[in-house]
Amino acid sequence: MPAHYGGAAHRIFSSSSPVATQVLHAAGIALASKLRGESQVAAVMMGEGASNQGDVHEALNFAAIHRLPMVLLVENNGYAISVPAEKQVAVRDLAVRAAGYNMPGVIVDGTDVLSCYLAMRDAVARALAGEGPTFIEAKVTRLTGHSSDDQQTKYRTEEDLAAGRGHDPLPAFRDELRAAGLLDAAAEAAITAEVRGLVEDATDFAEAAADPDPATLTRHVYAEPG
Repeated sequence: MPAHYGGAAHRIFSSSSPVATQVLHAAGIALASKLRGESQVAAVMMGEGASNQGDVHEALNFAAIHRLPMVLLVENNGYAISVPAEKQVAVRDLAVRAAGYNMPGVIVDGTDVLSCYLAMRDAVARALAGEGPTFIEAKVTRLTGHSSDDQQTKYRTEEDLAAGRGHDPLPAFRDELRAAGLLDAAAEAAITAEVRGLVEDATDFAEAAADPDPATLTRHVYAEPG
């Protein structure tokens, strides 16, 4: 699964399979940090489809009551697999839901790197100041299907798809950096080569790895004798 990864050294926690349960985990982590007196913020991300689950209401309500240091970022790409937003929710902007929890609801252009940075910076500052959680909605365009099995041409028009391809944040930010004189051809080539090398190394490592031992199939699934 695409979300089943983590990194303890980087304080990245793996999401569980059930949709939206990670926001409950984030509230628990934020509560623990508050009780310990730590200067930390739990940031949790999900799509707009996941934001309709009951777990989200419970977590946001709890986080608001206890003024927990938590930030929820909802990436709204307009589709929950093949279901358009107008058939998912009765509001145009998901961030208006934040008012029901007495927390700020922020809407940001998710394809604008600096705008996203500023929104998250302010939300983190609020959390660290003891002012509680923030709900951020990042409006984005889905450039590809939900998965390799999803043929979005069956439910999206070619005009819609073409318009979306014009809102890729990577080339937009690249052009912004170029215009500001912060990125030249040599630096861009070096970054491209570095990224390609990392991807190729990771691919080679994965393809060379041995197949897992079938005897370990149930490990960490069922209780094991101590």
